[in-house]
Amino acid sequence: MNKREAAEIRKHFNTDDGLFTVGSVITAYIDAEKKICGKSSRRFISIPEDEGTLLFNTAKKTLSGSIGKNLVEYAFPREEYEEEGTQKLLYNLLKSGEPDELLEQIAANLHMESTYAVQIMFCTYSVISKAKDDRSLQMNDLDYKFFVTSIVPVSSPESELVFDGEAIVKREKGPLTLADKPDCGFLFPVFSDRAPDINSVLVYSKSAAKPNVTLVQNVLNCEYVRSPKSEREVLSDVLKAACKDELDYTKIVELDEKIAEYIAENQNETELPTVDAARLAFMLKDVGMTETATAAIPATFEKIAGETPLTAVNLVSSRVNLKAEGITVSISGDSAGKLRTVSRDGRKSLIIDLDEPTVIVNGIETSV
Repeated sequence: MNKREAAEIRKHFNTDDGLFTVGSVITAYIDAEKKICGKSSRRFISIPEDEGTLLFNTAKKTLSGSIGKNLVEYAFPREEYEEEGTQKLLYNLLKSGEPDELLEQIAANLHMESTYAVQIMFCTYSVISKAKDDRSLQMNDLDYKFFVTSIVPVSSPESELVFDGEAIVKREKGPLTLADKPDCGFLFPVFSDRAPDINSVLVYSKSAAKPNVTLVQNVLNCEYVRSPKSEREVLSDVLKAACKDELDYTKIVELDEKIAEYIAENQNETELPTVDAARLAFMLKDVGMTETATAAIPATFEKIAGETPLTAVNLVSSRVNLKAEGITVSISGDSAGKLRTVSRDGRKSLIIDLDEPTVIVNGIETSV
């Protein structure tokens, strides 16, 4: 799923949308012993409004965040369908609505720091196509049927020691409390080229830098890819090993801009754009690196990153952070050009160009 496809689903993921409906919702609680408790399956229309709103918002949050960061698409290995694997399990669930196999797989294989609830919401989006004039609409004969699985941490109630007449025992007080946002989850099947694709699953992580690897590898049986943080670290290691002596503030910022331009050029492609050794060397040449530095990139990249290219969207940041001893400067990406380095009397200095003389210092507005 690319940005446009994800945006289309999120746009219509609304109970008031005439093209979108929720069928049934399955909920269950997984206790500390990995036992499945309190499983229920209900038609969404029969659920009280306040509870239904909470369930719906949980599913909606499982589709939030950025494609390539909080939302990462994973392809199933071929044997997962052929050998009665997870892909076949999810496909059967989509058709039957029977969750037992999936719940058992989650309970046995998912690692969570706390007990948790599992929510599975079955949805249908009626796809509409646009004519070439981009004005007239017509219904397709396609209903995109999918489900969203949300894993929600549950905080245990407080405990107290009481005397029951025979011994001092521990007793829990208060109800179990669900977190206001799922920790992880997934959508199946993905929405690709405006149609369902059962060969992939879209995995959600609340923390893009710390995804739950056990959901990807142990529950869904997909091959885990690096997190955004680790991909940025890989790029940093490659640059430091191959061309550290030529790096400076301007080149680093310009490289970031080159990657951002590449992402923008490919934003409507189905596959996320990636940066391999050859593209990285080309970009570095574009920002002024010498041939000696760029020639070292292929071998260095292979040594550090292997043969797997880096996901471009994970290599850029919305802010430029610069640190020196006792100094930290953080600038939004579109203002990076306002920070300059200069040499005065043999001493390196940073200069920030201001559009207006007004600044805020420790919460106090003043001027410079």
